[in-house]
Amino acid sequence: MTPTSLVREGAKSDRAVWCTECEELVSISDITLDWFNFLLIAQLLPIQEQALPADPSVAALRAPDEASRERAPAARPASGRGHRPKGSTTPRAKSICLTSGCLIPSMRDGRCPDHQARKSWNRTSARNTSRPRDWSKRRSRTLARDRFTCQRCGSRKELEVDHIVPVARGGSWEEDNLWVLCKRCHKRKTYSEGRP
Repeated sequence: MTPTSLVREGAKSDRAVWCTECEELVSISDITLDWFNFLLIAQLLPIQEQALPADPSVAALRAPDEASRERAPAARPASGRGHRPKGSTTPRAKSICLTSGCLIPSMRDGRCPDHQARKSWNRTSARNTSRPRDWSKRRSRTLARDRFTCQRCGSRKELEVDHIVPVARGGSWEEDNLWVLCKRCHKRKTYSEGRP
């Protein structure tokens, strides 16, 4: 029985294989599935080997002959774990912009200069344009002034700087309108105010 003569047939039983040479069902107990798979794979391999020389693109991928091996310089052993010989570099793969349809080479964040993601420090959102440039300094000074404690409950965890009079209701960004609240007290204050 050759491997090509084995064909799975589910007509009579799921536990049998049709043998085209014998023209009969052979039970799986006679041939295990692993052996059946081995026979199929074993037959496919020589077919692929015969196809290699005919296809020039595949033939180029085959191992070089002995003459070319003799001409090739011997590979040097690595100088150490994680080290490369001096002067060698690994070229970075070229990539294109992540924006759909754009074929311009990308920058560090994966987008071309035209499609660069806007950074928060560019102050382009409505929230960032109304916030003063020195907000982080004002926030730090307010935290230090209030001794890093919530001005309502005295907690020192999850602190936030809040506006006493909300900016939406005419409050300013000045330090005299800022105070420190813990996250819980800040939520309570915000919800009790009923944001517009």
